[in-house]
Amino acid sequence: MAEHAWSSSFGPIASLPASVHIAQNESAGRMPQWVAQLGGPAAISTFPFSSANTPAADVVTYVQTHQAALDQVADEIVRNPAPSWPMSRDWRSPITDLIAAGGLERALLSGVFVRARAGDDAGAERLLLASWRINESLRDRPEVMAQLYAVAVYRTQCAALRMIGVDPAIWRKRLQEHDYRATMLTACKFATWSAWRDVRENVYAKAEYQASMRDLAPAIGIPYRVRPQWLLLATTPIRWFDLPPVLEGSRQVLLEAQRVPVRDGDGSNLAAAQDRGFSSWSYIRDPDVQPPNLFGPIRRADGAIAEGELTDRVLWAKAERARNGGQWPASIDGFGQTRIANGQWIYERTPGGISIHFSRHLAWLGIFGDPVPMSFSAPN
Repeated sequence: MAEHAWSSSFGPIASLPASVHIAQNESAGRMPQWVAQLGGPAAISTFPFSSANTPAADVVTYVQTHQAALDQVADEIVRNPAPSWPMSRDWRSPITDLIAAGGLERALLSGVFVRARAGDDAGAERLLLASWRINESLRDRPEVMAQLYAVAVYRTQCAALRMIGVDPAIWRKRLQEHDYRATMLTACKFATWSAWRDVRENVYAKAEYQASMRDLAPAIGIPYRVRPQWLLLATTPIRWFDLPPVLEGSRQVLLEAQRVPVRDGDGSNLAAAQDRGFSSWSYIRDPDVQPPNLFGPIRRADGAIAEGELTDRVLWAKAERARNGGQWPASIDGFGQTRIANGQWIYERTPGGISIHFSRHLAWLGIFGDPVPMSFSAPN
């Protein structure tokens, strides 16, 4: 019954993987080499996806030491297609490509901000273009982890675009070319399919599954708890008898996300939708059972869309200033349009310059602790 309801909304869940085919290309094979040229994973794995503060001293030192390598790698990335590698279809699939892409983004974006704060806008944009190319490979992938990487990278790129001097016409087009909410919803469907598949194949009973989880934990920064096999089988992430309510809970979350516009807040509407799905099957929560968390990723995608809109408005205002002989215009037609519920963007002249902000207070989950900025000001 739960599978029938899913099929009526999104098509047969078993056929979902057939809708995506991602082939391996040469760019993906070169990513480990590019990471090595930039000092290797150990040199860059701790750099943050954040622009809230001045780059730390070790990040500045790294960028200054690797200036030539950053430019060389960035040039090679831009001259080649975006990296592409097959979809992770089960727990045996490696995530080495995803980790390599994340490492490249950390190094490139660190270079962007160090150069931007030094006044080297041209050098910062060269690295930003390479970062954009790598993110083209992440943002269309159907894995939630890849989407979370892509959202974090995109928000960091937006922050860079608000700092440096770029061609607004070119970068506004790039900002508008991808819908992070749509691809996050697709990834949430695949996360549900993955849980469904794992239960039906009873992968939790396999010793190699436990070994895989043990090896994976350090790579993604989560603790691994050693537990007896009988306990693992009794408290798997999703038990057989939990599968129908989990499937229906995920369906209700996705339908609710499709129904409502981009919105801020605590995500209670999505949590309530999941509870509706659970309750229709008398689901009893268990602290050791981990159904897919879909509403957290969806809220993060919504926050990225909001920051993308702010960045687009900043570039829009800068373009209008250039057309107005270097003076901020008194007003900008159509400036208020937005995908965000219950509000609009506001452009105002102030005694000292301009202010761009949303018409009401907005609050989202931060990405890796970095709050979503919703205002911008600039002097005359």
